[in-house]
Amino acid sequence: MSALVRKKKKPTDERRPGQDAVGALLDGVSAVPARPRDHTHPDRDEEEEDDEAGEPQVRPASAARLLQQQLRVLDVDGMVLCFNHGGGARCFVDPIRKSTDNGRSGMSMKEAHPTAITAFDANHRSYDELRPTYTPEAVAQVVEGLQLTAGKTLVEIGSGTGKLTVKLAHRGYHIVAVEPSRGMRETFARNLPDIQQLDANVYNIPLPDESADAVVIAQAYHWFDDHDALRELHRVLKPHGRLGLLWNNYQTESSTWQSQWNKISDEFQDEHPRFHDARWQDSFRQQPWFSMPLREWIRTWTFSVPQGDVWGLLYTRSMIRNLLDAQRNRAQEEVRRRVQGAPDFKLDANGNIDMAMQVFFYWTECI
Repeated sequence: MSALVRKKKKPTDERRPGQDAVGALLDGVSAVPARPRDHTHPDRDEEEEDDEAGEPQVRPASAARLLQQQLRVLDVDGMVLCFNHGGGARCFVDPIRKSTDNGRSGMSMKEAHPTAITAFDANHRSYDELRPTYTPEAVAQVVEGLQLTAGKTLVEIGSGTGKLTVKLAHRGYHIVAVEPSRGMRETFARNLPDIQQLDANVYNIPLPDESADAVVIAQAYHWFDDHDALRELHRVLKPHGRLGLLWNNYQTESSTWQSQWNKISDEFQDEHPRFHDARWQDSFRQQPWFSMPLREWIRTWTFSVPQGDVWGLLYTRSMIRNLLDAQRNRAQEEVRRRVQGAPDFKLDANGNIDMAMQVFFYWTECI
């Protein structure tokens, strides 16, 4: 076995900014065994060459292809560095660059939103128990909009506890669920043990290029609404594959009690993204991957909430779940006083109250 040696730079070569510094860190670190030179493939001569002792050397780009499938890949200023999962360096400095045309290569260093991870790791059980489901009408629109038929591959990003997945699980699709929250994955596995789950986020989906017929994202796109996400979604979709975005949203002015319920949430609003502020739509402007305008479908419906769950439902929202104890106690007292004390807070014979909802579905396809 021979150590990986970076190719000697020709006098006319120019190294990219920062490459010398990174290269200095990597000098002398062992890497992968060199492949024997294959003289039957002259096109490989540009990537492999013999050293002075006759030992074949592997240029960095070749090492990249050998390691890319089994090692963690980091992209630093256009250079790709690989590290094995044990932390020991097995590395290269590579002239591989991300694709600038259709995003079909390269990996992002972006991670899932930390606030979302913190909140949903903590409240995944209550989220699963208390959050509203999706109506049969909404699920039918997802199926129609994404042109789903038996045998197609559907990737669900931000699959959560499986609230949408369970509605799609027995229709003959090959479903792959992608979820970065450990807590959400734990509950998902209990609910849907036969569905494949991936511990990943939208910026680095561990699936091959053009492997999905459709991607659906429910209650989550506002957490990662940027061009890096769209580029990666486009990468995994087949040509003309479809992308669907689904949200349940609480109506704000349907009743006095529900208006107060929403206002309490707004009073503790943070700067993190939300569906209702519509900032997520900005990511679809001036992008080359998906057709515009987005197609839209909106319906109203009602969700029956037990009296004892009115506070618990609010507590599943990330801005409330992440409050300090004193603030959280104040929010709970405000629910008791302003919501449950509202004149129109009337329970039915079963001790439930109807909450007015809207469901929004947007879809588009790859260009």
